[in-house]
Amino acid sequence: MATTSVVPDYNLPAIPPSTNPDIYNPVPTYGIDYAHLPGTLDPAAIPGSIPGPNPVPVPGQIGSAPIAQAAPSTDFSGVINMLAQNQSTLQATILDVMAEVARRPVVQAAPPALSNPPPRGNTIKLRNARVFNGKHSKVTPFISEIKRLIEFNASSFPDDHTKVLFVGLNLKDGIPIEWFNHLEHSGSSLLWNFNNFLAAFRKKFADPSLITTADQRLDQLKQTGSVHYYLTSFMEIASHLDMTEQTKISRFMKGLKPIVKDALVMVVNRPTTLEEWEPLVISIDTNLHQREVERRIEEKLSGGKKKKEKDGNYNTSNIWPRQLLLSFAPQFETALVAQNS
Repeated sequence: MATTSVVPDYNLPAIPPSTNPDIYNPVPTYGIDYAHLPGTLDPAAIPGSIPGPNPVPVPGQIGSAPIAQAAPSTDFSGVINMLAQNQSTLQATILDVMAEVARRPVVQAAPPALSNPPPRGNTIKLRNARVFNGKHSKVTPFISEIKRLIEFNASSFPDDHTKVLFVGLNLKDGIPIEWFNHLEHSGSSLLWNFNNFLAAFRKKFADPSLITTADQRLDQLKQTGSVHYYLTSFMEIASHLDMTEQTKISRFMKGLKPIVKDALVMVVNRPTTLEEWEPLVISIDTNLHQREVERRIEEKLSGGKKKKEKDGNYNTSNIWPRQLLLSFAPQFETALVAQNS
């Protein structure tokens, strides 16, 4: 007897097809061992295939109403086992790293960088400082040079005592070195304070009338060459005097050449410090010198000199061309416009 195999579908109503009367009354299929069924299907081998009235289907069997399937429960045992294995592996790796670090030699950390690192082999070799011979006029140049050498090679002078000893090495035999030896023998506190030592040094060897002398020298100072040379001499003398900025500017202007003074009159926006005046005065002096050289060349080429004015007061400032005045400073143009209006 031929049979038809039908795959059970528990989600559909158990309505048998009308063309096969053999499965009008299906039997339960739960409990069947499909792996050990005989080669020829025998309906008698199916449990529950007993002739008689139709059994009442139970939930889950063919012919029963479909029921909602419960979601399968998640098995966390595998996940827990995997995490435990990973933790064990991580702990073993950490232990291996710690053992490797313990086997390595300890490396000393580099010392912190010094604020004043010692000089290297390729540093510039400084010349020896000048030797102080005890003259009044040499006090300021000697101290200035000592300060520059100490500042340039600061790593060799870590404290005030070293700086004071350096000064003592550059004192000439006689009164200077005898004075220094007296400080050492008496254990003077000046040997451990550089600023106080310099103050005592000035008091001992500087000109007692230094301020008066400097003031007189400043009154006598005049520009005879370039402004550069005049400015250097002025600043050296002025360092001994206590002057306000306006007094310093006034005394600086007083010693300039008349032709430079005349040019400075044309400046409208006048600086308020001597440092601001310096580039302007230097520019004017340079342009005047260049113009003087050009004028001499022009006179030589023309074969004669220009005639002086009838009153005899010949002043080159009165015959300056407009281009020369404007080359000194932009302020001159404003002054010329105001003068012509």
